Amino acid sequence: MKRYFLNQLILVLLVVTITTFTSRADVRLPLIFSSNMVLQKGIENTIWGWAAKNENISISLNGKTVKTKACKAGKWSSKLPVMDYGGPYALIVKGNNLIELTNVMIGEVWICSGQSNMEFPVSVAENAKEEIANANYPDIRLFIVPKKVAQLPVEDLENGEWTVCTSKTVTGFSAVGYFFARELYQKLKISIGVIQSAWGGIVAETWISPQTIEHDPDFADKLIQYQRQFPSLITDWRNHWQLGDFPFIWVQLANFMKPADKPGKSDWVALREAQTMALKLPNTGMASAIDIGDANDIHPRNKQEVGRRLGLNALKITYGKGLVAIGPFYQSLKIEGNKVIVSFSNTGSWLSIKNKYGYINGFSVAGTDQKFYWAKATLMNDNTIVVYSEDVQSPVAVRYGWADNPDDLNLYNNEGLPVNQFRTDNWQTTK
Repeated sequence: MKRYFLNQLILVLLVVTITTFTSRADVRLPLIFSSNMVLQKGIENTIWGWAAKNENISISLNGKTVKTKACKAGKWSSKLPVMDYGGPYALIVKGNNLIELTNVMIGEVWICSGQSNMEFPVSVAENAKEEIANANYPDIRLFIVPKKVAQLPVEDLENGEWTVCTSKTVTGFSAVGYFFARELYQKLKISIGVIQSAWGGIVAETWISPQTIEHDPDFADKLIQYQRQFPSLITDWRNHWQLGDFPFIWVQLANFMKPADKPGKSDWVALREAQTMALKLPNTGMASAIDIGDANDIHPRNKQEVGRRLGLNALKITYGKGLVAIGPFYQSLKIEGNKVIVSFSNTGSWLSIKNKYGYINGFSVAGTDQKFYWAKATLMNDNTIVVYSEDVQSPVAVRYGWADNPDDLNLYNNEGLPVNQFRTDNWQTTK
């Protein structure tokens, strides 16, 4: 009897709820639209939501109004015209009822996604107390996407709202995301919207659509090759968002674990190499963190420098600033006896050694036996290094920073960005 009564009560409540919703037929917006939000400058921003079927809807912002009509399923959408930087504005959506969102800005919107190092909050970053106290930026807006597993895209979020960046709101927000946004704001002086969508421990295929996964031969029997997955993720996002080759910038894996006693193979370094290879895709950038990690902690706390280096990439790639955004890359080698002459590109002003004695760390060389030995290296000129080892009389290959934790790398460009790890061989690199 009790169970019957409970079922009847649920049924009544359900009928009342449906009847009330049908009779009211209020215009409704998804939670990603709220007061304090930032809309992207320079594109037609799509606004969507729900209403009664065939209900007439108008959307107004910054003196511009567009109109649409809900379909039979009660869904509607429309595109706002392209607008330049500005605000604050009120976004007004009107149907049978009226919704007014205030303090809306037209600026730059970035999604900060990834694993635990992106989720890592400002509250536990380096100098957290001071950073939080100074984090009052009315033109930086923050949104955290709640965690929820879903097999297919969902139409709305369970919770979430845009907030103005203050000492109170920044505490639990992504440290990398905040420091990245701060770097952009300080250089551009425009509104910056940052959407945090990160989840510690997830893998790359989590963020790739089923359509792309099922056509990847690596997933025929078993999951995860990262060299294929990571570029697939970037391409998949671009295909689904239909905004062309929008900027995509990532953080390379930081140095981690016990420093190597001797040169050898490494799974960690192979992942870094895969990340570097993705730079072949257009409009992409990478922030190296190979010198700012922590041997004992996979979550290094210096997120300020990570955010700054990401910002440099964005300023160069997206906003056309004439600056050096990434460290030097290996370009070519020339063998002269037992010495290898290594040349670099993207050296900025010049190569620089962070060592008062001029010693360069992190190089190893090998002969045809594929056995690597630590090598001595000296600066030859602004973009060239001489590398050699007394244990290798006929070198054929050079590696730099080739370890889980290269530990004491000290070769940079004059702009303070580290030389990227590299190898000149194509031998097996993993354990």
